[in-house]
Amino acid sequence: VVTRFALDDVVQGSLQAESGSAKTAFADAPMAGAKNFGDVLHGEVMPSTPNWLMLSEPPNKGSFVMIKHPQHGQLLESVEITPNVPDPEVVEATGGSLKKSFEIKQGRKACGANIKSVDANGSSRDALFDHLCIQELLVDFRLDFRTNKLPDELFNSDEVDDTECVTWFATNAQIKPLPPKKGKRKKPAGGVRQRVEYLGGLRCIIAETDSEVDQPPQLVVVLAHGIHVLGDDLFGLAHRVAKERVRFVLPQAPEESPGPLGNECYRKTRQWFAWSEGDSPEEVAARMKGATSLLVACVEASLEAAPNAKLVLGGFSQGALVALAVTLSCSRFKPAGLVQLCPPACHQDLDAADGLPLAGVSVMVAAGLHDETAPVAMGEDLLQKCEAAGGAAAMPILRFNGGHEVTPDVADVVGEFLEDFM
Repeated sequence: VVTRFALDDVVQGSLQAESGSAKTAFADAPMAGAKNFGDVLHGEVMPSTPNWLMLSEPPNKGSFVMIKHPQHGQLLESVEITPNVPDPEVVEATGGSLKKSFEIKQGRKACGANIKSVDANGSSRDALFDHLCIQELLVDFRLDFRTNKLPDELFNSDEVDDTECVTWFATNAQIKPLPPKKGKRKKPAGGVRQRVEYLGGLRCIIAETDSEVDQPPQLVVVLAHGIHVLGDDLFGLAHRVAKERVRFVLPQAPEESPGPLGNECYRKTRQWFAWSEGDSPEEVAARMKGATSLLVACVEASLEAAPNAKLVLGGFSQGALVALAVTLSCSRFKPAGLVQLCPPACHQDLDAADGLPLAGVSVMVAAGLHDETAPVAMGEDLLQKCEAAGGAAAMPILRFNGGHEVTPDVADVVGEFLEDFM
């Protein structure tokens, strides 16, 4: 049974006696170390060892704390708690995913072909085309079709709707989309428009809400994805938190990742730069320079297209690292906000920075409680260093019940963070 306990001020690391000199069955197990009065722990008391609490949460998960010591007396006592009340600094996972799964909605006959429509709400066109390749094409034809038979306009929801994309695949590119009515664009799935543009040499997905009256964006949000993922990896986040007059720019990293294809449909996973376990901070910094210059060019091109907009720059994992490097190194622009999702611990540029390079920048950091790639401690360290460099923490580090990922709950907090700049 998971219970909460309050501790007396006794060092636990050396306590291994259950009564007198008798050891417990867990005498050689790791101890939790020093704990202070008022600390709250979560753990399990096993029937075979009723005087020991086995901790169930990081950072000492699996370690043991004695409940009552023969010399020091009562060390822990159970306290009443309100059930199902989450830690205010932890976002409880509600399940679900930002990845889109597809269902065919209906079928109809057209020109002798069975033309279907699909619910692509929340999907990038890249992900939709992955699905349609598998759904509509024989294996032998997929590579050529994916490579040579997808014209640019198919990636633009203003010009081609989702049903027309299905028709294109189902008829082997024989039935072309109808042109939009004069002066109007087609309605996008879920009210979020998307298109592909090349900005600063990077292929970017542009996502923004559909509105009756076109107004220039007030905020441009550039988000860099992580390593060994497809280039549209953060589209689900952008789609979920899309707002009026906010333009999301999702650049695809410049390098292909080594290894297998990212899926069955001939898209390679991507990386901003090669990165291996054991690389020194100096090696990482040297490889990151090219990626940094490309992201700088991408951001500048994005701002040129929205000259009066504020900028929020950020990323996930390796993308967070590159976004931070751009913020520290580029003097031609400064973001109003910096988003660091599951950031890894390689902050050489931040450690070496002079003065207060993040002055005026609002910083958000999120880390998963079960993230073994970028643990919470890394995020805490980064947030402290950002504050020391002049950054303003928009909130304490966002700890969420998840791993190395962006959950819907985290996306919602990113959306709240963006509202501060509107």
